[in-house]
Amino acid sequence: SNFAASPSSVLNADKIIPNNLIDFHNIKQLITVSSGSSLNFSVFAKASGYNFLLINTATGSSQGNSGPVINVLTGQIVGTFGSTNYNAKVVSLLNGWFRVDFTFLTNGTTVSVDLNPLPTSSISSYSGNGTSGVLIWGYSVVAGNSVSSYIPTVASAVTRNADVIT
Repeated sequence: SNFAASPSSVLNADKIIPNNLIDFHNIKQLITVSSGSSLNFSVFAKASGYNFLLINTATGSSQGNSGPVINVLTGQIVGTFGSTNYNAKVVSLLNGWFRVDFTFLTNGTTVSVDLNPLPTSSISSYSGNGTSGVLIWGYSVVAGNSVSSYIPTVASAVTRNADVIT
């Protein structure tokens, strides 16, 4: 944790560093939702030794395991895992950061969203080197049909007023 400066220019971006075991390396967050909900996942990502990040709805998605593979060095979506029945968008920010937005429908009441750093765009098990990985910050999941602006939270859910565009 707190490995590098985030898009907010504060030293609070985390680095996912795979260990040296041959495995699928990921971190995940389980989320409780209403079945049939539309969820919008967002994370800020940056290359830090590995240039690829798979975002995977491992459970609870109506599409089954699915998600985009993003080149976090260029911001391009370079592949997909499982079904392609989701919406993903990558926005370029300053200092090599990208915001990745990912929208999907649920079919259960518990959803898992996994972040998988990859050394190549190939989705396979591999042995990490203990130093290379991907920087992340601002991981958030919001119910609804559209993504929202970044909502800072630490350990619990936060409710705020809706975005207003004028």
